[in-house]
This record gives sequence, C-alpha cells and structure tokens, in this order.
Amino acid sequence: MSRLTRILVLTSAALAVATAAYADAPAIRSLPLICAGAAVLGALISRISRRAALFLSLLPVYLSPAMFLVLQGHDHYTYVTVWMAALLGTIAATGGLAAWSVPARWRWAIATWAVIVATSWPLVAWRELDFTWPFVWDNRLPVAGIAVAGPRAVAWTAYVALSHLIGLLWVDWLFLSYGAERRESFPREVLAPLGIAVAIACAVGAYQGFVDIAFLSGHIWPSINRAAGTLMDGNAFGMVAALWAPTFLAVGLIRSRFAWAIGGAGLALAWAGVWTSGARAALLAAVIGTVLVTLQLPRHLSSRRERWRYGIAIAVACALFVAAILTVPSISVTAVDRTRELLPSPSMTSVRNTARYLWERDGYGPVAITMFANHPLAGVGVGAYHTFCTDYARLAAGIQIAPDNAQNWFRHQLAELGLLGSVGWIVWVAVFAFGLWPRRSRLAGPGAVLNGPLVGFAAASMLGMPGQDPAVVITFWLLVFWYAADTGTQPATASMRHPAWIAVLAISIAYVAALATASDLRPPFRAARFDFNYTYGFDFQKDVAWTGRRAVTVPPATDRWLKLTVWVEHPDANRDLVRADVRVNGKRVVGRRLSRDIPVTSYVRVPEGAKRIVIEARTDRAFRPERVDSSTQDSGERGLAMKWEFVPNAPGQPR
Repeated sequence: MSRLTRILVLTSAALAVATAAYADAPAIRSLPLICAGAAVLGALISRISRRAALFLSLLPVYLSPAMFLVLQGHDHYTYVTVWMAALLGTIAATGGLAAWSVPARWRWAIATWAVIVATSWPLVAWRELDFTWPFVWDNRLPVAGIAVAGPRAVAWTAYVALSHLIGLLWVDWLFLSYGAERRESFPREVLAPLGIAVAIACAVGAYQGFVDIAFLSGHIWPSINRAAGTLMDGNAFGMVAALWAPTFLAVGLIRSRFAWAIGGAGLALAWAGVWTSGARAALLAAVIGTVLVTLQLPRHLSSRRERWRYGIAIAVACALFVAAILTVPSISVTAVDRTRELLPSPSMTSVRNTARYLWERDGYGPVAITMFANHPLAGVGVGAYHTFCTDYARLAAGIQIAPDNAQNWFRHQLAELGLLGSVGWIVWVAVFAFGLWPRRSRLAGPGAVLNGPLVGFAAASMLGMPGQDPAVVITFWLLVFWYAADTGTQPATASMRHPAWIAVLAISIAYVAALATASDLRPPFRAARFDFNYTYGFDFQKDVAWTGRRAVTVPPATDRWLKLTVWVEHPDANRDLVRADVRVNGKRVVGRRLSRDIPVTSYVRVPEGAKRIVIEARTDRAFRPERVDSSTQDSGERGLAMKWEFVPNAPGQPR
C-alpha cells in the first residue's frame, strides 16, 4: 500500500504539471510538450549521472522566471512547470516505484496529506468546468464575479496542488536518496546547484535594489520599487533569501576547505536580498533564523581556530552588508522601511489596530474564516480560495479585494481543505514542531542548526503565505530534510501496519466524498449566491429558450414565484417519448417523459432574499430542425423548449 499510494501521488503530480501547462500558458502553447521533454530528459540524465540531472533541474528553481523573461519577453506562473517536470522525471527515474521513505513517525501524516491533495484536486478542477467536457477549451464562461474563466481556475488549482505534491515527493525522495551511507554526496548534488542559484538571485536583487529596479524584473515590482531578484515576485524572493541567510551559516559548518568562506559570503548576499525585497515576513523569518543559528554555532565549531576563522568570515560579511546599505542609497523600498510603517504608536488603541490589521490583512482573513465556517469539513477545495475570495469579500463584508491568498498559511489550508482534508498536515506540523525544541542530539551535523530558519518560516507563515510559491516550498522541505537527517531522525525500514493505511484511504475517500456532495460550490450555485451571470447550453429566441442536451442558466429573480413551462418539439416525440429532467436550485421540478407539444407548467417558490435562481435542464436526446435562423446565435440543436417568468403568486397560494 505504501508503494501504491506513492505512485498515485507521483502520477497525480505529473497530471497537475500537464494540466497547469495546458490550461493557462500564454504565448507558449507547446508548454505541455516542453514539460514532457523536460521530464524525459531529467529521467534519462539521472540514469547516467544523478548529479548532472539535479544540477539541470534544481538550478532553474530560483532562476527560471528571469530565464523566461529573457527568452520570451515575459514571465508567467505556469512556466515553472518546466523545472518541476524535470525534477519529477528525476524523482521517478531514481525512486519512482519505491515505498514512502520519510521517517516512520511522519509517514502516516505525509501520506495522508499527499493522497488527499492528489485525489481531490482533479475533482475541484472538474467542478470548475461544471463537470462538462467542452469547457476544457472554452475561456468565455466566467466562474466568478471577477470573470475568471473555467480553464484558468483549473490551471490555478493544478498549480496549487502541484506545489503541495512536489514538496512532499521532494522531501520523501531526499530521505530515499541521501541516507546515512550517501550523506556525503548531499552537499555536492543538492546544496551546490541551489546555493549557486540563490546566490545569483540575490546578486540580481541587490543590483535591482541599489542600481536599476527594472533590471530583469517585471509584473508590479518595479512600479512599487521592490526588488524581485530572478523570481519575478518580491515576496517569494525575499522569503527564499530569508531561508538561505541562516542556511549559508550551516553550509559554513560543512567539513570542506572553503565552506567557511561560502557561509560568510552567502550570508551577506542573502541578507542583501531580504533587504531589497521589501518583504516584511521575510525580514521576520531572516531575523529569527539568523539569530537562532548564530547562537548555536559555537557548539558546532570544534576548535578555537575554527571559531576564529568562521567568526572573522561572518564579521566581514556583516561589515560589508552594513557598509553597503549605509554608503549606497537604496532605490528600492526596503524590508525595514515597510516594517516601520506597521509599528504602532505607544497607545493601546494603536496596538489593537495593528494587531487587527495583521490578523485581517485587508479582509483576506475574515474571508477565509467565512469559507471555513460555510464548509468546515471539506473546505472549498485545493486552490479555490483565490477564485472565491473576491466574491466572498463582496457578499460577506461589502468590500472589494483582488484575488490573493489568506495571508496566513494555516488559515488558508483550513479554508481550502477543511478539518477533514487538513488532518495530514496538522498531524505532521504537530509531530515536527515537537522535534524543533532545542536539544543535544547523538548525531549533530551542520543541519542541526536549521531549526532557526524553520521556526522563522513558521512565524512568517502566520502573517503571510510564503509557502504558496514552489521555489519556497522546495527550500522549506530541503531544510526539513537536512535538519531531521542531522539530528537523528532517520527513516525506518518498518512499514506502516494495515490499519494505518486503511485510515489513510478512509479519510481520503471521506474527504473526496464530502467535497463532491457540496453542490453549492458548483459554479452556477456560486453565480446565484454571488450574483453574476452564468449560462451555457441555451439558445434564447424571441419567445422561447431552447436547450441542448444539457443547459444551465442563472436568471435574476424578480418576484416571489417562478412560473416555468417546458415542452418538446421532437418530430418523433409522440412515438418515442423524450426524457426531461429540469431542476430549480437543485430540486427536480420536471422528471418525466414528454410527448410532442404538450407543455408542463410548474411553479417554484423563490427563496427569501435570493437574487438569482439556478435552472438546470437535461434531456436524453436532441434534434436539429430543417431550417435554422442564421440571424441569431442559434446552434440549431433542440432539446427542451422552455419559458419562464417571475410572478407574485402561484395558483392556490394566498396573496
């Protein structure tokens, strides 16, 4: 079961790459083929040289947005699927059929987390198309009040799911590939390409912040004077730099000739990246991480000579960084500048207002809480928060906000996955957090100091959503592995017992079932609730609305009752009755076989306060008349004929 579930997750991740690359890839329609080629190339090269394969797939983790800017003239979030495909190819080729290799005490939580995301995201994506195949290719029908088309929502869902899955597969593969017998190759094969890439990213960020803010940058970042490095995202760049600043100190502890120099230089570069990014959460993470790692350095330096040499390297790095920010005027808004804006004045009112702002974050916090309150068991579905948040904010709080995250990683996951879908990550966070308490370990390698940046990342995740970016996800799980491996948390050979695997599958099935039965999350029901237009499958003629075999519309409710009349005009309907299924707000009002030109009229009470209602129609077959009015948008397909109007009363009802 361990092997089967891991293969399921790997397959789902590959499907997510293909979906994100296909559904929303501006200017690069061949992106799915490029991703397929990257995956195959990664797999083939890894058979020859794992180090070469990792270098080619990990170097673009921090550099690919800038690479696409140079090659294409623009960047897009789906383009990162190329390096993720290459990394998945390497993982599949070197351990695709293996069982889960994460430590035994994590295995149940990691497997549950991964299987829930892997099995639920296709359902969420399919739901955004209203379970209708033609919408895979149709960008005209909006699924939210901000006019987001179904395929774009599908692409974002796949991207968010992929961010979960690539991280979980990555940390599992690290434990599989770099056990105690192969640990010595970990710095060369994994740390080296990522360290080189982040050094380049931070150097570019420093150049942007001190010389030319528009250099290799794009999106909104130059206009708001924030450096984005090579990631085209100031927040993601800032967090990557914040995680690597203390990590470079750990690199300096590796028993290598010039490790101490790399540690000092990397620390200065990474802090320059944090400074110029203007990312407040990154500044918090960097301060916490750097302080905690620095306090632990003395007990990892065995000789006085090592302490002096490394101390001088760090002092020189700090002096260079301070000299740079004091002597070269920054043209970017720095992280300190933006943090200073948040500091409250010395009054309880100001402190309360600041605390309220940090919790609510321009309305994104209350929106997440409302989503969770509406769907506490299964949430709104992985990746759906961005699609829903604008409509929720307008309806629940009467405010306009742009699509974004919940500004708190934990709150965001509860909104999207609910309590049932969050079981895996909640258990893992609890188990791993317990292991972050300072302690002396039997096996204390350089990675043992990395509880600092991990604690800093957790604190930053309470005030933002750095874990949304795949580059940050890869970095986070890298630190998790290195810390756990160097503090004695080793994968166990014993497999989980059958009851534990039954629990994994049972929770996953229950979650998918709960999500599938939440009919109010379908686009037409959201359109009715949030008051936006949503129609497909209808041809509206002057005095009749024709449906195809399936049709949905969400008309405004202008009175207390809906009068709905349905009939068929199939030439053979008297001989072969036509099956009609018509529902209003999910309840069947017509469910019978109809003969030709015999109308059926129903009256349906409009719910109190409803602005719109959902009318759905299905029929077992349609026909095409001999003549079609070419002056209209009539497709020529005839299923059901319908008329409706809103009236104040129904027959037999009191006025």
